[in-house]
Amino acid sequence: MDEKVRSDLMDSAYDFKRVVWPRVQDWIGGGELIPVESVTESVFANQLDILAGIDAWQISQDRGIRGLASRVQWGIGYESFTIRTRRMSGAETELSKRQKSFDGQDGRLFPYWTIQGYVTEKRRGGLIYACMIQTKDLYDFIKLRPEKISHRVNPDGNLFDAIWVPDLRTEGYLVHFENSMPELLKTKNWKSGA
Repeated sequence: MDEKVRSDLMDSAYDFKRVVWPRVQDWIGGGELIPVESVTESVFANQLDILAGIDAWQISQDRGIRGLASRVQWGIGYESFTIRTRRMSGAETELSKRQKSFDGQDGRLFPYWTIQGYVTEKRRGGLIYACMIQTKDLYDFIKLRPEKISHRVNPDGNLFDAIWVPDLRTEGYLVHFENSMPELLKTKNWKSGA
């Protein structure tokens, strides 16, 4: 794995546990957050992330264990979830892997909740915005309402899609969210690079 990618993943996991989890844990019944890499041998932790999209475990003594997907981004916040839909390398994307899990219904692991956090600055910034949805609901929306998705090509050539919280809510999906810094929040303000 590229050193910059590894560093970004570590920063994301750190800020998720430090800033995002304290705000969202009550939405899903609390419990203990265990980052995958802290309890799993590194090769298997990498496979859980790459193949199943699970970044952390939510441990509840009375309800069991759930897998969580987390994405943390820094700078400005958007009322959205973002998903990588094309890699310059040609490697399979999160979108493709999760759709296969749902379409196959063959017992493949996937995260029950998807949580997106926007933080002002890596490792020391505050929370701008957090949102959470059941992963299956998020991918159902993508499949059923592709016209509602915004696309953006990053400078590295990877393509990301934004799924907007107001659109999800209008369509009746349950989305938990918190806007901590309204002045830094943008709605549907992505410029398409596609």
